[in-house]
Amino acid sequence: MTPLGVFNHRGGWALVKSTWTSWLQYRSFFFLLAFAPSFGFSADEAAHAGLVTIVADRTAVSQESEAALGLDGTPVQRIAGTVAEVAAALAARVEAGQPFV
Repeated sequence: MTPLGVFNHRGGWALVKSTWTSWLQYRSFFFLLAFAPSFGFSADEAAHAGLVTIVADRTAVSQESEAALGLDGTPVQRIAGTVAEVAAALAARVEAGQPFV
């Protein structure tokens, strides 16, 4: 079997894709280890934070919600995109030592 032989078998590409996605999620996990953020799943929970990072596009969390979170002066940032783009953005923050850019 050649090194690329795995692509010729049913499910081979899914395995590679799954491994790649897991690696990207693992990279994102370093953000949690480096900065120990608290997190939630609603704007009400985020309203109590000193810094807010929204990891979602505008279809999941609206621009209005984002603006409302910053009304009291709380810095708000949004990270959106593909799994790879989000992982890269989080990894860049870890490498810079800054959770908020």
